[in-house]
Amino acid sequence: MACQYSTADIVQRLLNRNGDVKNINSAKESALHLAARNDNKEEVGQIAKMLLNHSADIWAKATLDHTPLHYAASWGCKEMVDLLLEKDPSTYIPDCDNWTPLHQACYKGFGDVVQLLLDKGADHTLKTSDTGQDALTMAVQFYANFYTYRYSETA
Repeated sequence: MACQYSTADIVQRLLNRNGDVKNINSAKESALHLAARNDNKEEVGQIAKMLLNHSADIWAKATLDHTPLHYAASWGCKEMVDLLLEKDPSTYIPDCDNWTPLHQACYKGFGDVVQLLLDKGADHTLKTSDTGQDALTMAVQFYANFYTYRYSETA
């Protein structure tokens, strides 16, 4: 929980007191998963580095087979995405519905994360098994919905 709701300083204090980075919650989320959900985006990279330095499992799978990389892409944590891919590029794997971290970033509209994933070699042609869409289709849909919503507010 500290990884999701507190600062890098507090996480470091817990790690110094032998906090276990391998614990998971009822949704099978690890400390790395929760770090990606921290609203303080300036600290997410620091927290992720600390967890990785304490042997956090970058392969941990939460519900629906989401890895920490899926979470980082889905929550727009560019620095964490970069750290995870530097640690092990083979963590770029699909979830149970064949969604990749690229699909997640496109679906949520995180263009900077999308660009990073593409620069690191993400395959934009893979289609999800539940929607049958590739990443480009998801990105177009996100921006179409965004601009439709924005236009309807000004009309």
